Amino acid sequence: MPVKIKSKNKKAIENNIYTKIKPYLKGVIIGDILFIVGVLISGLILFKTDSTTNAIYYIAYFSMLLGAFFCGVSVQKNIGGRGFLTGILSSVPYLLTVLLFVCIILRFNVSVNLLISVPVCLLGGFAGGVTAVN
Repeated sequence: MPVKIKSKNKKAIENNIYTKIKPYLKGVIIGDILFIVGVLISGLILFKTDSTTNAIYYIAYFSMLLGAFFCGVSVQKNIGGRGFLTGILSSVPYLLTVLLFVCIILRFNVSVNLLISVPVCLLGGFAGGVTAVN
């Protein structure tokens, strides 16, 4: 009889972990889709204008900020809690996926522009979490 209780507890723990991770996964996917669309738009603008200016970085940063913002909003709406903490915690997995995406595209050439994305993502998640509370 105790063996069955342990297996039920194990399933309950697995189910509980999944329900806690699910809002974060949903928020990260929403944020990543917005980021990828923003990067594709900035790439299209760069291609059509034949420009080599640094203004294109601002479009990428804005899409990164927008993705983190909506990631924070989505997670805050699903789990509640304190807005700033939930927003920042939701933007950390988003930041990791964005950094992985950018590093793969840049062939792991890390520059200052990549390091600027860390505070941009954290600020976007913070703003999204606080906005979703209010």
